[in-house]
Amino acid sequence: ISGVYSPLRPAGGSTNPATRVIAERPTPITIETSYSKPGINLAAYLKCFSTIPDAGASYTVSLFVDLPVDDDPTQIFNPASGAVGHSFLGLTKTGGGQSMTQYLGFASTQPFSAIVGTVTPGKVVDKAGHKFNASYAIPVNATQFSIALNSIVELAGSNYDLNNFNCIDFSLSVINSFQPTTPILPAIVRMPAGGLSIDTPEGLYITLQHIQNTGGAALVGNTWNAGSSHGACN
Repeated sequence: ISGVYSPLRPAGGSTNPATRVIAERPTPITIETSYSKPGINLAAYLKCFSTIPDAGASYTVSLFVDLPVDDDPTQIFNPASGAVGHSFLGLTKTGGGQSMTQYLGFASTQPFSAIVGTVTPGKVVDKAGHKFNASYAIPVNATQFSIALNSIVELAGSNYDLNNFNCIDFSLSVINSFQPTTPILPAIVRMPAGGLSIDTPEGLYITLQHIQNTGGAALVGNTWNAGSSHGACN
């Protein structure tokens, strides 16, 4: 089972690049393999951050984008691998000579239903080692980090909805929860059947590319892999 994306033009926004057409032709898509990963015990993963002393600690929330075709945001499907791209988060707390990082992302539990637009249960999965082509590390304070963690907890029980709440929406909802006055907004892609607009890795990649080109701390234009997550804490 597959769906079809037909990209349109990016919407405006505080961190959007200039209007740009991503692609003109409808493209068939398959699934992102995150559905096959088990959902994590989120409380046990987030509990690990409490093992790092708060006094003098530093915090970072990072946004990652994986393109289906490396470094080519005009392609929304890789016919060789079936990849359609992904977005996920990295959360790091450092202090007292220790550092703790967890890589987390949002996925559907029923990929074929999700990809044709049916609302399905969602889950948070460990994204350690996942490929990415762009990232944006945002230094935050303790309050902002706490807001991000609370947002993840609140959103973890959401349904996965390709049209309204996919992996991009999850990641950006967390990021924008602690910086509401300067939200990150991706380019918009439109589904031709019914004219539904959805957020995609390609649109987010272009936004991070714009941030990099205007002097921001985004890294764009190569292929990397995320590190290891610490995992659950008792």
